[in-house]
Amino acid sequence: MTIPQIAFFYGGAGLYLMYALGMACRWTRRYARMSRRPHSTGLWMAAVGLGVMAVACAIRAVIVAVRWSNVDVPKPLMAAVAFLLVASIMLFAAGITYSGARARISSLRLWLRHRRDHRLLAPLWELLTEAYPQNVLRPASPAALDRWRARGLHRRYHRRIVECRDGLVDISPYLLDEDDSAVLSIDSAELAVRLRRASARIGEGVPAPRRAVPLAMALGSDRQSDVTQLIAVSDALRDAV
Repeated sequence: MTIPQIAFFYGGAGLYLMYALGMACRWTRRYARMSRRPHSTGLWMAAVGLGVMAVACAIRAVIVAVRWSNVDVPKPLMAAVAFLLVASIMLFAAGITYSGARARISSLRLWLRHRRDHRLLAPLWELLTEAYPQNVLRPASPAALDRWRARGLHRRYHRRIVECRDGLVDISPYLLDEDDSAVLSIDSAELAVRLRRASARIGEGVPAPRRAVPLAMALGSDRQSDVTQLIAVSDALRDAV
């Protein structure tokens, strides 16, 4: 650094980086204020990282000037500035990947939940599709791309829910006793017993005693409540085996 040309190069590069990183920090802070979580959290992390990098570059420019004057700089100070620069770079990298990482974690949680629910619905789905195999949804076409898409977990999960609901509508005429009303509202264990009995009657070729009836099972207003109730019936079927 005692050679003027080298000192000028390093000093000029440090000052330019300080300016560029400082302006980037300013713009990142502006958009962090305009954003919502989790995007704002990542932008604030990136802004802090950029600001600390700008400060580290300014300190390194001062160190270059001091070294050009042929004055030694303490090694602990050099190590501290290097550590500050590395930490700020890591914070900046964490900030720009924070939103994407959060999205991927949420996507993984959803995938795991759909995978679990898909397996839990198996007993109910197997009983209903055995009684009504025509309810099984097929790929949109025999094309390889459509067959590949149909194998995706989320598509299989949503298809299984639709197939279970269609099967329950078809089998509903067999579920009512003579003294039942038109709307069936019973618990999961009793419904599982009636489903077993109705499946046996269908296998024996007994015609439907009446038209399809509304099937209410204390469902909520959202899809997850519907799935929760279907899983409860499926669990009851599994326990009844």
